[in-house]
Amino acid sequence: MSTKISRNVSIDTNFYNFLRSVLGFWFKKQFRLTADIPEEVINLSAPFLLFPNHQGFWDPFMAGIFIKYPVFYIASAAVFRYPLFEYFMKLLGAIPKKKAQSDLDSIKHIMKIRDAGGVIGVFPEGRRTWDGTTLPLVYATSKLIKLLKIPVVTALFKGGYYSHPRWGKHIQKGKVRIEYKLLFQKDEIKKLSVEEIHKILTEDLSFDEIAYQEKVKHLYTGKNPAEYMEQAVYLCPNCKETGTIRSSGDTVVCSSCGYSVTIDEYRNLTSSRNKVIFNTIRDWIKWQNSEFEGYISGIYGRDNEKILIQDSGLTVQRVLPGGKRMKPFLNNAGITLSVVKMTILDKNGKDIISFRAKDLHAANVQNKEKLDFYYDSILYNIFDKKKRFSAYKWLVAIQQIQRLAGTNAPSV
Repeated sequence: MSTKISRNVSIDTNFYNFLRSVLGFWFKKQFRLTADIPEEVINLSAPFLLFPNHQGFWDPFMAGIFIKYPVFYIASAAVFRYPLFEYFMKLLGAIPKKKAQSDLDSIKHIMKIRDAGGVIGVFPEGRRTWDGTTLPLVYATSKLIKLLKIPVVTALFKGGYYSHPRWGKHIQKGKVRIEYKLLFQKDEIKKLSVEEIHKILTEDLSFDEIAYQEKVKHLYTGKNPAEYMEQAVYLCPNCKETGTIRSSGDTVVCSSCGYSVTIDEYRNLTSSRNKVIFNTIRDWIKWQNSEFEGYISGIYGRDNEKILIQDSGLTVQRVLPGGKRMKPFLNNAGITLSVVKMTILDKNGKDIISFRAKDLHAANVQNKEKLDFYYDSILYNIFDKKKRFSAYKWLVAIQQIQRLAGTNAPSV
């Protein structure tokens, strides 16, 4: 049986209910998932908006299993690039949305779902957290609330970040809890300005996983908890070298100075080899981003040709205007970045193509290790098949350059 909203948006309710049942059982066992759902949410009739914070890969499915109606999620258009994923996402009624870009088609589909009495799922941060704290919410989300004038339910995840951090390879068994709340009734929305809506929504979804863990002290168990952590931590706090962090098992080490920390079962950073500079991943990430952004600010306008960062052994793909699927562009590529330009090089170091850094459009990290951006209407996708590449480092650099250039890039 299928619930059809429009020619391009429908949901296979039999498949959805089957998946919800199977995943619900698995989530409760694997993540020890529980939920706090007040009666006013249980009894709420559709249409309404569902707004979760975004901690982990499984968030859309977890948030949806406790809602009695199927949820039509706004999903990253990147998921639809792959035929198999596209097929399943369409079965689940997902609506593709290009990250960091306005998309009128998505708005039209959302309004049709509202008019048909459906539940619309949106992640107001627009991306998953890297450090366990809620990211700044996309302001357009608050405009959407004002436009649709339907109730808003929030779903606050607690424990999800450490259970499956964005950079993590393996699920870590701890405890995940979702707290649902009826944040706005439709009559309230009519009385509030977009600014007031945004302020209330931001306060409601504000959450710090690390501060929460310090209180509840959940025990986490799982395989190789530090694996691929260099996707998130790219600057050594001891020697301040960039791109020298290497992970293995439960430990990360700087290949330049030997600084080393281990993740313990409470997800604190410890060491028997050296003094620990930061006790939590959150503090390390916030320090490195501030340090790196300050470094770029010091160079901007003074030494514009200086190479800020570089990586090699990468794969570059792209989607040409009018295309839908990724096509190979260059293997074993190198990339460099100055405050003026990004350059892609071949394996021999020859320049292949350059882009003005301030004009890299909609730069973002797909999944956890792939750097996406548009240039002259062409979508580029850069990644390391070994998954040791920190696309996050590149995003921090690009967005800082664009802020300095006055293009108002969002915070990461």
